[in-house]
Amino acid sequence: MTDEVPDVCPTCNVPIDWSDWSRARVDESLVRDKAEIRMGRCGCSGKTYIQTRPGREPAQPGKVR
Repeated sequence: MTDEVPDVCPTCNVPIDWSDWSRARVDESLVRDKAEIRMGRCGCSGKTYIQTRPGREPAQPGKVR
């Protein structure tokens, strides 16, 4: 996972409009941290950017995942 994403679509040269970060909907047994996701749109028809990052909540001690 990385925070390095383009500000402008390399295909259409339109700035990418990113949504707010939200919790990724995944099976909790598959991820160690609460992952977050956001979607980005540019001027291309049918093209979507997806960015993920580790969750921002601290892990609870003693909780088995």
